[in-house]
Amino acid sequence: MYFLLVLITMVVNLALHNGAFAMGVKNLENNDRPLVKDCSILNPCSCHSSDLGVIDLKPLANTDGTPRFEGVLPTSNTQRYFWNPCVPFTTGDCHNVAACQKVTFTSSIFYSLGNQASAKFSVTEEGLVLSYTADTLDPAGTDFVRTAYIKLICDLSEDPGEFIVIGEDQTRFGHYHFTLKSIHACPAKMKPSPQIPGLSVGSCLLIGCSLLIVFYVSIGVAVQIFVLKKSGKDAIPNKVFWVELPGLLKDGVMFIVRKGKTSTYEELK
Repeated sequence: MYFLLVLITMVVNLALHNGAFAMGVKNLENNDRPLVKDCSILNPCSCHSSDLGVIDLKPLANTDGTPRFEGVLPTSNTQRYFWNPCVPFTTGDCHNVAACQKVTFTSSIFYSLGNQASAKFSVTEEGLVLSYTADTLDPAGTDFVRTAYIKLICDLSEDPGEFIVIGEDQTRFGHYHFTLKSIHACPAKMKPSPQIPGLSVGSCLLIGCSLLIVFYVSIGVAVQIFVLKKSGKDAIPNKVFWVELPGLLKDGVMFIVRKGKTSTYEELK
């Protein structure tokens, strides 16, 4: 019986642990230091950290040729930015790009901020950054290099994620900054274990307890029969306890109903 109680306690603790992940966990980004110390590029939307595993943005990618994220510069609604990890997209005059800028005055002008082939992952003082670079022309027709920097912040509570436009660096023209807060920016070892779709924590707990009871009875009966050489009702593990349990439950209920008042106790001698 003690063994069964220990197993049930373990199941309860596991369910509560998974429940904490299901309710969301606070942002894991440390403002004092990067979450990962390195991240070697695997492809345009994933990299590998030597200590925390793979960071994979593929679940965020649109595959229909459209950008997954669109944002507006907070200080000016004349500038819009588009981004799609992993898969190229086309919008306006930006063809097969990873990131694009749209500037609207009397008409709209589109500037590529890089394609998927130009993707790079780097760890800076601010954290993990995904960047793209494009050789473009400025309004005067002069060659002009544009670079998009997307800071990747691991946030387990954001799914699919929040794309934040910071805008062009006013001290370094042609450098555009963005932030992505998402669970998909988290390394594999930081993510919670996947749960069975459609099952709540309570359902998992019920299934776990049922399996433990079956395990307890099966092992107990096997020990009674094959080790202790018992048969019939005597093969039931902890037989005395289970026989007395209904009576004990009844006494407990009656005690509560009577609020502890009873005259059935024998006089102490």
